[in-house]
Amino acid sequence: MKSLLLFAFLSISFIQLHAQSECETDFTLENKKYFDELVRQAELDQSRGPDDIIEVPIVFYIETYNGTPVYNSANLNNVISQNNAYFASANVEFSICTIILFENGTSAERIDHVIRIFIETSYSGCGVSYGGGNITINPNCNRPFKEIVGHEIGHELGLPHTHGYTNMGTTTELVDGSNCTTDGDRFCDTPADPNILYEVNGSCIYTGTRTDANGDSYNPDTHNLMSYARGGCPNHFSLEQNARIHSVAEAKGYYCCLTPEPETNDVSVCTESTATLTASIASGEIRWYDAPGGNLIHTGTTYTTPVLNTTKSYFLYGYEGCESDPVKVTVNVLPTGGVMSNISEQLTQFGTDSVSSYIYDVLNADSILYLSISFSELWSFNGEHGSEQLVFSVGGGGGDGVNSSNLTSIAAGNNKILLGVNNQTDGPSLWVSDGTAGGAELLIEWGNIDYRFSNFWITELNGSFIFELTRLPDENAEIWISDGTVAGTQMVVSLPNTSSFSINRFYNYNGKLYFIAASALYDLEPWVTDGTAAGTYMLKEINLGGSANPANFIEHNGMLFFTANDGVNGNELWKTDGTSENTERVTDINPDGNTHFTNFKSIDNYLYFYADNGLIGAEPYLTDGTSSGTVLIENINPSIGSYPNSFTKCNGSVYFLASSVQGEIADLYNYQPDTEILTQVKQFSTPGFITSEMVCYNNQLYFSSASEQNNFEPWVSDGTESGTEQWLDLNPGGSSYPAKFTAFKGELIFTARGPEEQFYHVTEENYHVCNGEQVTITTQNHTGTVSWYDAPVDGNLLATGYSFQSEALSNSISFWADLTIEGCTSERTEIGVAVTTIELNASITHETNPADGAIDLTVSGGLPPYHFDWDTDGTGDFDDEEDLLGLVPGTYQVSVIDSSACLSVASFEVFSIPK
Repeated sequence: MKSLLLFAFLSISFIQLHAQSECETDFTLENKKYFDELVRQAELDQSRGPDDIIEVPIVFYIETYNGTPVYNSANLNNVISQNNAYFASANVEFSICTIILFENGTSAERIDHVIRIFIETSYSGCGVSYGGGNITINPNCNRPFKEIVGHEIGHELGLPHTHGYTNMGTTTELVDGSNCTTDGDRFCDTPADPNILYEVNGSCIYTGTRTDANGDSYNPDTHNLMSYARGGCPNHFSLEQNARIHSVAEAKGYYCCLTPEPETNDVSVCTESTATLTASIASGEIRWYDAPGGNLIHTGTTYTTPVLNTTKSYFLYGYEGCESDPVKVTVNVLPTGGVMSNISEQLTQFGTDSVSSYIYDVLNADSILYLSISFSELWSFNGEHGSEQLVFSVGGGGGDGVNSSNLTSIAAGNNKILLGVNNQTDGPSLWVSDGTAGGAELLIEWGNIDYRFSNFWITELNGSFIFELTRLPDENAEIWISDGTVAGTQMVVSLPNTSSFSINRFYNYNGKLYFIAASALYDLEPWVTDGTAAGTYMLKEINLGGSANPANFIEHNGMLFFTANDGVNGNELWKTDGTSENTERVTDINPDGNTHFTNFKSIDNYLYFYADNGLIGAEPYLTDGTSSGTVLIENINPSIGSYPNSFTKCNGSVYFLASSVQGEIADLYNYQPDTEILTQVKQFSTPGFITSEMVCYNNQLYFSSASEQNNFEPWVSDGTESGTEQWLDLNPGGSSYPAKFTAFKGELIFTARGPEEQFYHVTEENYHVCNGEQVTITTQNHTGTVSWYDAPVDGNLLATGYSFQSEALSNSISFWADLTIEGCTSERTEIGVAVTTIELNASITHETNPADGAIDLTVSGGLPPYHFDWDTDGTGDFDDEEDLLGLVPGTYQVSVIDSSACLSVASFEVFSIPK
């Protein structure tokens, strides 16, 4: 790949420590994990072995000042030869891919899949490896240039300093080698090295006098290239270092490809159109793919797409003996959606003057929602506009200081709400509330700062509440139970070596709670409690002598599934029926290491999740609870993984969101488990990243997405490409970040930020007005031109604009609107207007005797209940009866109003009829 970009250091980053005269690479244990994974990948590759030569191309970038290079490139062939001698025992061979000169203060074109060595005098150190193939060396350093190159390439290929995973620190490795696998550089064939900087003489002899923890004197290898020995001494690597170098070089898959990338531009077309894309390249041919690593669909400089109904991206590679990195080109199909006519309304106004509204927890307690706001307040909300009510406040909040208090955990049950509050000064407290304003009472206040980092994880269990406290400094976890009274709040059991950072919530399965804990005898394993001391025990020791670290508890088809590490097969999927003997591993997705799991969802006969087996990245899987029934659905993004989320059942299908292209937001997928067919419903092709929840409501999917960068808004889908569109635009030109989509009391509500997080809903699909009134329709659109018509096709153009006002209406009617952007027009959207007409009729009994007339009123139409006002009392307060009795001759006028505030007025005449 070539691009005129500043160097984006990918894969892994080392830390540069300034003001050092030697190597400035701070190689940490986090870096070690990355290279350990590369070694594992190389071991799985059966196509090459340790005796195969791994070729590693290098691109040298030489800084210039007014065109004069700071280093003579003629010397580089000799540098490569010298380093090939250093790395010969590792079976790694270097070559010069190309040499690029760049002026000081400017950027240079980036070549990928190589080691990039920048030779700069503007850099003040000797050498540094930034990770991701980027090395910088100062040619004026007072050490041999070839040694600096070899040392920094050693870092690039997975080697720490011989004194360990530190830059200027010393080692804890013992001279006798007894802890060589856990301390120092973790190589047992390199002697313990205390950091020999300035402690090696001209004869390459260590002159230091330091000793290890046992009092033994160090005898480091002063010729190892990863040491801080004197310049001119280093000249080799150890056997174990060579093995790691070879594996990392093999896994990284270096190659020299100078094929230029194609140049192209995005285009826009109207829906139901094809697009002709053109591209150019300096040399070589252009290959067109439907996805990175996908299907080759065309070769050449021009490609005409099939008919498109939605935005689509293609990926172009230059080819001249090798393929360049891809260039994405997008066909924007306009308009991206139609007229958004839904009527949205903000339902709540959470928060006070001192607390910004950010909703952390939503607790659905039948007819009321309880919400934890900004770790400081508990609010209630019954779904009606303006019904929000502050239930509880801890005062401080936010976690911004030693004196702050935080509402850490809430749970509801048995007509009570239990609240756990942490105070950084006074320790935690437990409160109980009846859910009303001012209805909270303090149950217990521990008054011990040692408990200040307790997360509670309050969970309802059989009418009571289970929670945990962590006592410092020994990180001793205590399991507690409460029935919501002082007398009924007591400790169940104490668990040494367990803390809030271990217990990450309780999971209810078959009337018991499952969680992660340790004890004096066992490391972290799955535990169970029924709320009694005798009923709190370790379910099974999965990892003999180690920590199983169980997580992701979820019930599926009567069994409890979770992930755990047995110390032999790595982190994998397990299941249990709640007994030790029936707790077993389901499958081994990654036979050679740990599998990373998340986003579990039980849908019908299958448990869906994403797993990363260490080879293909995070991709969608399903299981029926058996090893043979645990399968990869599809490798959607072969490059880094698609990170699927929000598995949701809707209309008999399973939908989820996953990123088919690196660096773009998730696309919508449909999976049919019966036929095992996966279909991409909608590709968004929008730069960015967001993990959205998704909900199925009234047979439609609702989620957060964006058709433009930084424009995350509510979307809706009927499961088809054409039926997937933006639903609302709550923050024009920005993002409202909708979330917490919740079906509540017969409607869909959700949160959005503007800037505080509040609940919203769509009030109606159609408009309502009273007979004789005008209607004003306002769209959610803020770009393009909206045109209004009186028919779905053709018809009369009534107006243009984002809002439309009709004439006075006497009957229900529909209007149609379309959206035009850059000459492209959407299908028309129908917007119905219901006209409410209240009809008044009466049966009149005329007077035959004094004051015996009557009016029996009949009301039809409108929206009951009705309210009546007869002109007989002169009040106009609509509190009269529907009918009138005892009337004398005269004219009587009645006004009737319905629940939608529509009004109808009628007059009736009562006569006197002599007998």
